[in-house]
Amino acid sequence: MNQAKSVGSKPADQDAVKVLKALGDDFRLGALLLILDNGPLCVCELTEAFDVPQPKVSRQLATLRGAGLVHSERRGQWIYYSLRPELPSWVEQIVQAAADNSRHLIEIPVQRLRLMNELSGVPCS
Repeated sequence: MNQAKSVGSKPADQDAVKVLKALGDDFRLGALLLILDNGPLCVCELTEAFDVPQPKVSRQLATLRGAGLVHSERRGQWIYYSLRPELPSWVEQIVQAAADNSRHLIEIPVQRLRLMNELSGVPCS
């Protein structure tokens, strides 16, 4: 039985400064776009996709979570991140505009993520 437990799910105030600062970093914006396109992703998948150390991924995801942009959920030993479903419309508009204009940030990570899933069949195993 696979039980999912919400981790750090308290919604932060949707403070415009926090949101914009969180999106103002190439890695954080890229991670958010990859999550937007692929659904929930584990820290290990993001680590592989962006070819960066796990502590950096976790730290940057904590910033996105603190800005109220992502939701985290523990599944066994892994923590998966997804776009927070109840984002205010102004935040959704900003995220969509960023997605429409920043695809270059995730071209290589998308390829690495696909390769990881093809080779292992099971992410984060």
